[in-house]
Amino acid sequence: KVTAEQTFTAESASGSVDMTFTFDATGMEGKTTVVFERLVFDGVNVTLHADIDDEGQSVHYPDVHTSAKDGATGTHMGKLEKTATIIDTVAYTNLVPGKEYTVKGILMNKETGKALVIDGKEVTAEKTFTPDKADGTVDVKFAFDSRGLEGKTLVVFEDLYHNDIKVTAHADIKDNAQTVSYPKPVIHKTVTDNGSYPQTGDNSKMWIFILIALAAGGTLIMALKKKSAEEIAEEMEEKDKE
Repeated sequence: KVTAEQTFTAESASGSVDMTFTFDATGMEGKTTVVFERLVFDGVNVTLHADIDDEGQSVHYPDVHTSAKDGATGTHMGKLEKTATIIDTVAYTNLVPGKEYTVKGILMNKETGKALVIDGKEVTAEKTFTPDKADGTVDVKFAFDSRGLEGKTLVVFEDLYHNDIKVTAHADIKDNAQTVSYPKPVIHKTVTDNGSYPQTGDNSKMWIFILIALAAGGTLIMALKKKSAEEIAEEMEEKDKE
C-alpha cells in the first residue's frame, strides 16, 4: 500500500499541512488515484476525509494511443511528394476536462531508431487543445518533403504535456498503428532472346532486333512474290490447255 504521514503542531485553529506520497507511477496510465486522510490525536482518530468521488483529492494519469496515416492516401502507405503530410490521430483517455494540454510529436526513422532529418531539421508538429471530456481524440499534422524516402518507414512518437510538464508519452518504434511506409519504385524489365535484361537507355542491341525484323520482313515479301508468280504460271498453263 502507498501511505504517508506527517506529524505537526498546529499554530492556529485553522491551517494546512502538506502530505507527500512517493511511489512508482509506471503502469498507471489511464488510472486515477484518490487520497484518503485521517487525523489522529493522542492515538485516537478524531476525523477523516475519505470520498472516492472527490475531484479535489484525485490525481489523474492520462494515456494516449496514436494512429498515423498519410494525408494523401489515407492509409499507412505514404506518397512520395514535395508537400507530403502525415495525420496522426491521438486518442487520449483520463484527461481533466477544461484543462489545457499540448501534444508534441516527432517523426522517427524505424530503420535507424533516430529522428528523421530533412534539410537538416527534425520533422515535428504539435497541437494545443482543451478537452470537453476525459476521453477523446485530436489530430496532429506533420508537413514535409517525402521525396527521397523510398523504401523507408516512419514512426510517429507523441508526448502529452500539461503546464509544460510531460505527463505521458507514446513512443513504440514497433507499433504498426504509428507507422507510415514509403514503397520502393517498381522497375519493369524485358527479357531478350538470350535471357539478358537490357538496361534502361541501352540501345546497343536495338539495331540487331531491327535488322532481324527487316530481314524477316524481306524474306516474307519475297516468299509472297514467288508464290504469286507460281500461281500466275499455273493459271496460264491451264488456259493454254483449254
